[in-house]
Parts: sequence; structure tokens; C-alpha cells
Amino acid sequence: IYHYRVNPVDGFGVQLFYNDEKTIDNAYTVRNGDTVMFPEGYHPAGASPADALYILWFLAGKKRYFLAKPDEQYKWVKNCENLIK
Repeated sequence: IYHYRVNPVDGFGVQLFYNDEKTIDNAYTVRNGDTVMFPEGYHPAGASPADALYILWFLAGKKRYFLAKPDEQYKWVKNCENLIK
């Protein structure tokens, strides 16, 4: 479950939601106070260039496993972490 806060409050972000098979491949505009649930797949997010996006996420349900796995297509981004720092 993701809950969003945006600064300023009339700003927005973009949330992608897709899986490896691309049987799910959606994009959503998220605004301040929105809450969504992603039962599977990848869910990267970003803010508009003029806004700050805060995401509070948590696991729900009887079985709560944190099984993070990067999308193979974007695995190279990890190699850029030292450049950003």
C-alpha cells in the first residue's frame, strides 16, 4: 500500500505499475492524499519537475514478505549510485 503526499499540495507525481510479462502495464497520476495498493510487480514513482513527492509504504495482509527485486531492464541504475552521492 502506498500513500502519497505532494508539496505543494496541488502538485502531482506519476506512479507506474507493471510486471515482467507486461500483463499489467499502467501509469497513474498521483496527488496529495492518494492511497493505492499494488499486489505484485514493479511500482516506480516520480514527482513532476516542480514538486516534491513523499511516499509512505507498508505491507498488508496475512503474509507480508518484502521480496524486492530490481527490474532487469533498469538494473544498470545501481551502478550510478556513487555518481549521485
